[in-house]
Amino acid sequence: MIRQALTTDLDQICELGEIFFIECKLPGKFNAVVFKRTYSVLMVEGLAEIWVLEQAGVIIGAIGGMFSPDPFTGDPVAVETFWYVHPDHRHLGGLKLLHKFIDRAIEKSCMRVQMAAILRSPAFDNVQKLYMDIGMIPMETYFNLNIIKEWPLPQPLPSLQLSLQS
Repeated sequence: MIRQALTTDLDQICELGEIFFIECKLPGKFNAVVFKRTYSVLMVEGLAEIWVLEQAGVIIGAIGGMFSPDPFTGDPVAVETFWYVHPDHRHLGGLKLLHKFIDRAIEKSCMRVQMAAILRSPAFDNVQKLYMDIGMIPMETYFNLNIIKEWPLPQPLPSLQLSLQS
């Protein structure tokens, strides 16, 4: 069953969040207190929603996202912040969660839905193919600099040569 999450569900969702964090090799250390506090505030203020996939009263998957104006255009957009189904249950409704998020974006008159595909995720190739199959267009890649470990940068900096010719 898919239903909208309540703030009282955040403990179970947080457990999935930590598994997701580890599986995708995200930088830093997962902080359950911050995760629950952040989503609690966003949900109460109506800035974010989480939808859960539940089986026998246990949350086995979730998709979360924010709904806000695009800072460049003002268009209402839906931005996924996480989408995860426990590996033992991926066949039970991960796509239904995605459809629910897109349906909510339509209901909220969003002009676009932005979804992430984490390069380090074991599911990256499948997720990327799925997005392309439903008509999504790759728009951006972001890079992460771990300031604690990698800053300051070695001196001298590598030279950067730009060419304006094609």
